[in-house]
Amino acid sequence: MDARNDARDVHQVLVESKTRVPRVRSDIIPRPRLTSRLAASADLPLVVVSAPVGFGKTSLLVDWARNDGRTFAWVSLDQGDDDVVELMTSICSAVARVRPVDPSAFRELAAPGVSILGRVVPRLAASMADADPLVLVLNKMHEVESRDCRDAIDLLIDLIPSGVQVVVSSRRDVWLAGGRRRVRGEVLEIGATDLVFDEAETEEFLSCAGVRAGSEQITELLARTEGWPAGLVLFTLARRSDPGSIRSVGASTMAERVVSDFIRSEVLAGLSPQTSSFLRRTAILDVMSPSLCDAVCDTTDSGAILASLMAENLFITPVDGEGEWFRYHPLFRAVLLDEIMRSGVEEVRCLHLRAARWWAAAGSPERTIEHARAGGDLTIAADLLVSEMPQAYNKGHLHTIERWLTELGDETIERNPVLAGLAGWLAALAGNAVVAMRWADHVEHVAADADSEGTTFVTSRAALRAFLCAHGVEQMETDAGSVVAAEPLWGLWRPASLGFLAVARWLQGDGREASTLFSESIETTSAVDGFDDPQARYLAYRGVLSMDRDDWPSAEKDIDDACSVIAAAHLSEYAVNGIVQAATARLLLHRNEIEAGRAALAEAMRLRTSITWVNPWAAAWVRLEMADAHLSLADPEGARVLLHEVDEVLYRRPKLGRLVDRVDALRTTLSQWPTDVHGTTLSAAELRLLPYLQTHLSLKEIGDRLYVSRNTVSTQTNSIYRKLAVSGRSEAVDRARVLGLLAPSVLDR
Repeated sequence: MDARNDARDVHQVLVESKTRVPRVRSDIIPRPRLTSRLAASADLPLVVVSAPVGFGKTSLLVDWARNDGRTFAWVSLDQGDDDVVELMTSICSAVARVRPVDPSAFRELAAPGVSILGRVVPRLAASMADADPLVLVLNKMHEVESRDCRDAIDLLIDLIPSGVQVVVSSRRDVWLAGGRRRVRGEVLEIGATDLVFDEAETEEFLSCAGVRAGSEQITELLARTEGWPAGLVLFTLARRSDPGSIRSVGASTMAERVVSDFIRSEVLAGLSPQTSSFLRRTAILDVMSPSLCDAVCDTTDSGAILASLMAENLFITPVDGEGEWFRYHPLFRAVLLDEIMRSGVEEVRCLHLRAARWWAAAGSPERTIEHARAGGDLTIAADLLVSEMPQAYNKGHLHTIERWLTELGDETIERNPVLAGLAGWLAALAGNAVVAMRWADHVEHVAADADSEGTTFVTSRAALRAFLCAHGVEQMETDAGSVVAAEPLWGLWRPASLGFLAVARWLQGDGREASTLFSESIETTSAVDGFDDPQARYLAYRGVLSMDRDDWPSAEKDIDDACSVIAAAHLSEYAVNGIVQAATARLLLHRNEIEAGRAALAEAMRLRTSITWVNPWAAAWVRLEMADAHLSLADPEGARVLLHEVDEVLYRRPKLGRLVDRVDALRTTLSQWPTDVHGTTLSAAELRLLPYLQTHLSLKEIGDRLYVSRNTVSTQTNSIYRKLAVSGRSEAVDRARVLGLLAPSVLDR
């Protein structure tokens, strides 16, 4: 099996293995004294099982899941889940295995800048509502440490409907079990003292392992191991080489050195040199296949060795159902990693680079980056990202790309000009002004002949320059025109640049030529897969131009087509949908469909926060369209909020052609409206604050998360209450859900 096929298989395997009840030995020891407590906790929203490594937390929960009558959704967390988007993606995927999840949750998770608390968590909680009870297990919660992740899990538990229970296992104390939940009696806690084996469980364990022991020996063994399940496992392994011994280790002496020495002396010492070498070298891998192990170990017999390890039950677990992918037990792997590090840094680096090359050939950026960093050569991963990023963006994986670039690091990106340009594009599309300008400035100082993998650096740089419009409309026209002239009809940067050229012509007063160029861009994007973003964008802008000249039938067709592209490509949470929804609102209000127009306008207002001054013409244009819609709804205060935001754009980018004239006209119109009208439009800062009103966080804690003072949070909260005509948090949340500013949820517990 080649690397790419192998990796494609393992990607699916790992996703499935994370989101299903783990495979454990069929002879797992039943623990009725604990499973009965778990079963009796069905009415509680939360169960926490916490103990150090080796206490059988996962085995207990698997035993419970096998025998409980409820449906179980399971997530085995790892380090990658200490990212709130990855965490919620894993949880949504787990729930989706057992019951339908609102597709909007997955679409929003793929979008840049998505509000996890405001959109994703409520949709997920609502999806769990069902007549049948559900248990959601979050295994290995110790992998999750970030504040964003903790806030999301905390809110999810608050929002889950009746009949749903969240079960958390961790090697450390879990913050979820403290404070208000413990006081209210809403949590069952099982700790290390509960998980130790008693005499009956120890006797059954030894019997299953083929060890005959009398009561005195069991008592002595329990005294030595202190009932620590992993200590009992180590005892049975040690007994293979010394049947008469009852040496073991206990939970209280579970220092890393003690466990490591025990595994070395009682487990590894009895293995052949070939097997021992294989174990040490493959310990750098979190998952293994015969093909990958062959590449890392520079051998051809990995399949046979893995099969023998499985037969010996040597701390190795199959990840899939086909026996192609495996992983070591964490305790065992830690010892092996320590062993291989003793061989020298250079050997370890060599092994990691072999793994990085295998994963790069397989097209897996995450694991390529992981091993390339450990091997000290991230250029392997950088080259892979150049080819993978455009495709990943077109599939809606913008957040994933952001994570790749963060893991790669600025220094590595700087050494790859094409990648630096793509990083600038990504940041600009996500509305991240500082990062976008940083990379745009960097690529301006790169030699003009830097090409890679068929991607022309010169044209990509010119297209980025046009998109940013940092030097005015005339320079935007020059930059976009140079790309259109240089790129072939099938060129990567041609469709978007045709649209930029159209915008530049319109900003300079040539609406007819702008419409023609928009049409050419739309024709090009519709003929090529993966250009959904520019296609929807320019359909909407062409529709706006049609409305400007009162050609409403043409406008209606373009805007309907744009909405269809957004829906089909799952771009509802992308910045491009801002202009689509703004145009939709204008069209609906023209047709006197007031409520539908309000809904589209509310959606555009929510999305506008991701359309920033880094893309100045889009930021100003979409806000002016929304301001006109607010005026048609007799909401001058909403229009004034938007005018203020446009003024901030013009302060940074004043050379925006006819948009400046539209701003002056709007200012004049607003001067004729009364100023004592209380508006309902939330500012960008208030929209960022709103999701936190669902939580139990104090104003100070909310301020810490938003990097503002408690007084600022208090002022913005009171402003939200006034605009939504409410008097408290719960009322504000309910009203925001009605208005579509927060996703709906189920709150019937």
